[in-house]
Amino acid sequence: MNLVLSDEDDEETNCVKTWRWLVLARCNFVAVVDAMMETEFLYAKTIQLTAVKTKEEYFGFHAREVSYIHHHRLGRPHGLYFRLHDDRVFDASGKEQEETDRGFYDQDLPEIVGNDRTLN
Repeated sequence: MNLVLSDEDDEETNCVKTWRWLVLARCNFVAVVDAMMETEFLYAKTIQLTAVKTKEEYFGFHAREVSYIHHHRLGRPHGLYFRLHDDRVFDASGKEQEETDRGFYDQDLPEIVGNDRTLN
């Protein structure tokens, strides 16, 4: 699969290469979110914080509904925050956060490779 961003049609698949790349990236993102949700859910079950049977019950949403993952919130210790497409934010325990402004999340991260502020 060619991951070069291009607006030219791919004769083999008859779709735009950019679209193929975005679909691949989105599928991988959903799989990663699903694995993260499963890990947090199993941890909560292990320490008996919940008796629900599925991660979707525990969190109240599905992995495909997540648009972004935050790793820090101002004034809080490092953590895991799931931002949904409707802009609601949930922490790793499935609690909805009152603050949804993007400025409150990921602002104190160090300048390291992988932090999108360093990838200009």
